[in-house]
Amino acid sequence: MTVLSLAGQPAPSWTEVGTFLTGAAAFVISVIALAVAIWTGKHNRRNADAAETSATAAKDSAASSGRSADAAEQAVRSATEILDIEKKRQHDAYRPPQPDSPRFEVVLNERTGQRNLFFVFSMPRSYRVLADKVERNARTPLGVDRLVRAGSTQRVHVETLVPGREQPLASEIHLRFWPPSAEVDEVELWTCPCGLPTHEGGTAHWEWNVSVVFPPSPSHQPA
Repeated sequence: MTVLSLAGQPAPSWTEVGTFLTGAAAFVISVIALAVAIWTGKHNRRNADAAETSATAAKDSAASSGRSADAAEQAVRSATEILDIEKKRQHDAYRPPQPDSPRFEVVLNERTGQRNLFFVFSMPRSYRVLADKVERNARTPLGVDRLVRAGSTQRVHVETLVPGREQPLASEIHLRFWPPSAEVDEVELWTCPCGLPTHEGGTAHWEWNVSVVFPPSPSHQPA
C-alpha cells in the first residue's frame, strides 16, 4: 500500500527516511568535528604562543643575568684597580726621599793623619735600614744603625781613603729600607699596605743606589 502525503504525493519510504537521517547525523557530526578541530587548533596555537613567550622571557632573563654578571665582574675589576692605585700611592708616599745631591764628607783624623769618607743622610720618619757599598764589583756591608730614627742624622763610614789617591775605591752605596718593627722598635709605628716585604732582611721594600761623590776638601776630626 502506498502512503500518500498531505499534498497528495507519495510519502517517503522508511528506507529513504533512514538514509536522510543518517546523512543528517553525519553532517552534524562533521560540523561538530570541524568545530572541535577549530577549537583545538586555537587552543594549541595559544599554547604555542605561550611557550614561545616563555622561551623569549627565559632568553631575555638569561641575557639580563649575563649582563648583570658582566657588570658585577667589571665592578670587581674597577674596585681592584682603585685599590691597587691607592696601594701604589701609599707606597710612593712612604718611600724614603732620596736627596738629589748626596752628601759626602771627608773627615781628617789629626791623630792618625788618615782621611775617612762618610755618607751623611737623615730621614723624615723612622726606618729599618741595611747598607753596603760596591767596590771593584764586590759588595761589602756598611755600618749603619739598623733603626734610623725620624729626624736623626746618620754618618755612614764608607772607607778610609788611600794616601795619594784622588778618588775613593767605592763607586756606589746601596741602602735597603723597611718600615719599623712593631715587635722591637720603640718609635712611632707605621707600615706600607702595598704587599711588599715589611720585615728587615731579604727583599727590600724601598732602595737607594747612591753614586759615591768625592767632596772637594776634608774637615778635621779631633784626635
